Amino acid sequence: MPDTRADSSSLSVIFTGLVRDSRAQSHLNFCVDKLEKLGGGTSRYEGDPYFFDSKWNPCGEGTSETQRNEPAWPVTTAYVAWAEHALGKDISKRVNWMLKYSAYGNMPVGEGVDSADGAMIVPSAPDCFEHGGVYVYTQLLIQGKVKSILETLE
Repeated sequence: MPDTRADSSSLSVIFTGLVRDSRAQSHLNFCVDKLEKLGGGTSRYEGDPYFFDSKWNPCGEGTSETQRNEPAWPVTTAYVAWAEHALGKDISKRVNWMLKYSAYGNMPVGEGVDSADGAMIVPSAPDCFEHGGVYVYTQLLIQGKVKSILETLE
């Protein structure tokens, strides 16, 4: 039986140019409609239990670092931005979301934020380089100072 859940990692087919026709916009719309959180962030996939009730939670099985499943992740928010950029769309909404949900002094928050209220998920904080790196690349992309992933592959 096929898995029909929206999964933000599948947006790579757009920002790498594997899908370029109307299917690209349709797939982007599908993922954004299902996964967008807090006005611009994106969760990993539908029903993602990580940080909520997964046996793999950093603080141990039975813990909840978030108020509900599907936390928003800065890196998957960047995937949406890169896919939008590949389709000629404005990506400032995604960059602004990354800034809004950063820690004090615009420090990266780590892997994710609680999709209920935007609170930093403390156990994910050690992975701040992920958020920081995708934010810097996306900011440079919006300024036209770096090539897109698609341009580097052509």
